[in-house]
Amino acid sequence: MPSERILEQLRSFRLFQELPEEAVQEIAAVGKLREYPTGARLFDQGQAAEGAFILLEGEIVEWRVNRVGEEIFRRTVRTGQALGFRSLLKGTVRLSSAETRVPSRLLFLPARDFTRLQGKYPELERCLLQPEVVRRLRAMPFLGSLTDEQLWWIVDLFERCEVQPDEPIISPLHHRNGDSDRSAASDDTSEMAVCLIDRGQVIVHSRVGGHMVLTAGHYFGRHLALGIRRAVSAYAVTQVTLYCLRASDLDWLLSAFPDIQALIEDPPDIIGRLQSTRLFSELTSEELEALAGYVCWEHYPANRTVTQQGEPGDAFYILDRGEAILRVADVEGQERLRDYLVAGDAFGETSLILKDARDATVEAIIPTDWLVLYHDDFMRFLRSYPEAWQRLSLREETLQKLRHRAEARGEQVETLVYRTRRHWWPLFARIAVPSSILFTVMVVLGIALGVRASAAFDLLISLLALGVALYIAWVVMDWCNDWLIITTRQIIHRERVVLISERRIRAPLEKIQDVHVIRYLWASMLGYGHLVIQTAGPAGRIEFRYTPDPDRVSELIQQQRARVLAGARAIERKRIRRVLEERLGLGVSPMPPSSAVPEEQASSSAQNPQPPQRRRPRFTLFAVRIEDGDQIIWRKHPLNLLSRTAGPLALLILIILAMVALGQYQGALRTLGWPVAGLWMGVILLGLIALSWLLWEYDDWRNDLYIVTPDRIIDIERKPLFFAEDRREASLGMIQNVTSHIPNPVAYIFSYGNVRIETAAETGIFTFDFVANPREVQAEIMRRVEAFRARQAAREHAQRQSEIAAWFEMYDRLHREQAG
Repeated sequence: MPSERILEQLRSFRLFQELPEEAVQEIAAVGKLREYPTGARLFDQGQAAEGAFILLEGEIVEWRVNRVGEEIFRRTVRTGQALGFRSLLKGTVRLSSAETRVPSRLLFLPARDFTRLQGKYPELERCLLQPEVVRRLRAMPFLGSLTDEQLWWIVDLFERCEVQPDEPIISPLHHRNGDSDRSAASDDTSEMAVCLIDRGQVIVHSRVGGHMVLTAGHYFGRHLALGIRRAVSAYAVTQVTLYCLRASDLDWLLSAFPDIQALIEDPPDIIGRLQSTRLFSELTSEELEALAGYVCWEHYPANRTVTQQGEPGDAFYILDRGEAILRVADVEGQERLRDYLVAGDAFGETSLILKDARDATVEAIIPTDWLVLYHDDFMRFLRSYPEAWQRLSLREETLQKLRHRAEARGEQVETLVYRTRRHWWPLFARIAVPSSILFTVMVVLGIALGVRASAAFDLLISLLALGVALYIAWVVMDWCNDWLIITTRQIIHRERVVLISERRIRAPLEKIQDVHVIRYLWASMLGYGHLVIQTAGPAGRIEFRYTPDPDRVSELIQQQRARVLAGARAIERKRIRRVLEERLGLGVSPMPPSSAVPEEQASSSAQNPQPPQRRRPRFTLFAVRIEDGDQIIWRKHPLNLLSRTAGPLALLILIILAMVALGQYQGALRTLGWPVAGLWMGVILLGLIALSWLLWEYDDWRNDLYIVTPDRIIDIERKPLFFAEDRREASLGMIQNVTSHIPNPVAYIFSYGNVRIETAAETGIFTFDFVANPREVQAEIMRRVEAFRARQAAREHAQRQSEIAAWFEMYDRLHREQAG
């Protein structure tokens, strides 16, 4: 077989789809073509590993036995699959035996070439072992009784299939006898006995179970052993990804692992479990049946973390089989037992509804199966059944959070914890003292003038009363618009003077260093104090005077800060565990889906793709906010442009009026002996000067840019015609505090203001002056800063964890060498 033909075959194999082209070419170049007759033994378990094989044509059976000769693994190797590579990756003798079933052609890779290719192309090991597929299968209850090692061995039994919406997966063939067990479907699934759903929704029609909608983690198929999940027909509702087994492989799996047969005989009662929870107990039978079509089925082995404290939450969990414990970590990272979960227990209501971060860690103590409903899928259900929202039995905690939910945008939804205005005492003092003075003045004035009943005095009293009433209304509105807000992610101090100004200061919880309460005797008697919150920024001091119940507010801030820090530590421990497991081969972490249903795609557009539409150019002549890829550019407010161009615009208007007058009266001017041509030249020259001035001011306005990218902030002040440019930059990681300020009534009406950015860089403080919607600018910068810090922390954690894992890996190697 020519080398070009081998290369073409390798390119067509799914196994090598993710390898670089040069890697595939090198495999084809170093590989040696071998042909074997039926019944030829390729290698025996325990032999020295001389190389790996790739099956080009034919069929091979591979098996493995334990120490007493019992078969513990068997699979049929088909065209496009590899075998014999595990012993090379582990550096051991042959771990299995292999024999041809039919005449076969194979590409043999000698051990030396394979090891060189493995070092040169790290993707090769991932393509052969398929760790992502193994982790996904680990999360499926159908295979829950298998050990991690057994999963690594059987991963090649599964074939990945993708089905588009409305396409058949299993379609019945009506034979003359009317009782055929065979089905016709797409080429990918026509010979499959069982299918495990990775993602998507499938309508299954069963002889026993009737009609049902199944989604991620569930199984169905045509095999006789599948009971109520044995399908007469099955169709994709959405785009569906499946992992499928052939009949011979399923027969071996059922005989080798009887627990799978026991699970098949007792599948989960999804509707019953949903109805038994408090949250969904009042839904109608139709709504429960529809909701069941969005519920995933997930498996977590013993001692595995199901949810981690501090991680973003987006799902509701119902324990279907097994037992679990719920623990909470304090600020020092010490975990304490809070609850014990058994079959039927559920948690995650606020995460489902509000996407709240997890406030506890749940860990399986024995193998567990869970029914899981994700937020995005639940929202899809509510769009189809909006009346179901009214029948949800929400807890008071969830209802309260819904009523007071903070308006926050970003990757993690932000939820209100507490908010308060200032104590009533400063309001009373501001109203009582001036009112008392005015009242005293009116009484004294009335006695002094002695005109109590006169019309003039009545008018004076009315005007003073109106003034006092307006003042009181103003003071109350001012008091009502000052807030201290505590959310799950930050502290916000908002001071607003209606139609005058607004100022907001934000501080992330993890940046808070100290919370101090200042209280004097009078304040203690009335129950208020002055709250001072010190953040990591040099000027990051948030002071909220006249805070009611300041001790409680301080405690809430400390609790939320402790929760954030404890969650961060718990997440870091989880990452360390995962790295160690991967580096030392200690286990397989389950990888459940992020939602049951993938992003919706119209089947019509998928089948009839339209040519891409030409993107219209964006009009940016006066734009003050421009999104350019992953960066955002702001200019100053148009009012700033108007103030800059007022002079040249006024001059241009005068010049135009002069030109009109000159054109109308030029005959009379000639009669008087005026130099009309000179006047025209002068007016035109002034017009050109005014126009140049106008264009200069516009270009100067247009070239003053405030830019935020995924990793930097940039302040550019550039004069026209390349006269001068001042460019200041700072990393987002150096930003310590961001505040916005609306300085006056005009700014409030036209929605512009200043954003002050304090950094630890040499460039110091950045000020984005005269920007439109300063609160949005502040919020966008804060979101970018948080995202940057999260990426930076993830990189640092990954580096530290890699170093730790390397130490443990070396220790494990030395330990095994000593034991050997």
